[in-house]
Amino acid sequence: MSMSNAKLALYITFYFFIRMSETASRLNHAEVDLLVEEIIRNGSLTLKTRSLKYLVLLLLTLGVTAFGIILLLEGILFGWVVVGFFGFGACIAAFAVCGYRFHLVLTPEGFTMQTLILTYSYKWKDIEQFKTGWNYFIKTVWFKFSDSYESTSILGKVGRALSFDIRNLPDTYGMKAETLTELMNTLRERTLHSGERKFC
Repeated sequence: MSMSNAKLALYITFYFFIRMSETASRLNHAEVDLLVEEIIRNGSLTLKTRSLKYLVLLLLTLGVTAFGIILLLEGILFGWVVVGFFGFGACIAAFAVCGYRFHLVLTPEGFTMQTLILTYSYKWKDIEQFKTGWNYFIKTVWFKFSDSYESTSILGKVGRALSFDIRNLPDTYGMKAETLTELMNTLRERTLHSGERKFC
């Protein structure tokens, strides 16, 4: 293949890649708009964790826990650390696989994160913005609190005192991180602007 043909093939490939990206972006915007309308119309939308991901995590943590038990049987005390840490992770993964309590609820007023033990609820006005980012090896949604946000919990007040104004969602609840980020930003902006128009 000549150099000119190779360049032509590269340009064609790049062109189709751009067009496919634009199409995917339009589909993503359309999906977000439909979900926002559904939330406003029905009052809420509950997103649950994807069981397959946690099933893989469960199998991995059970495997490492079993390795920790082998270490204990051989008299290696470090096995207690392995069993304790990964055994606890296996319990959390097992609850997630069963769909127990792990979910995100979006409403026109705000959102609620339900974990195994704790529940966190925030109003849209409490959040300045949502962004997509990495939490170790997992891409998820990060959010920054607004300056007017006042936490009612002790942990929240300590976090604000230490300038921990940025937090992340523990999961993307079966959605792409970018899609969930756009959904929460769009819903926040639309409901806040709607509230402003009511008082104009």
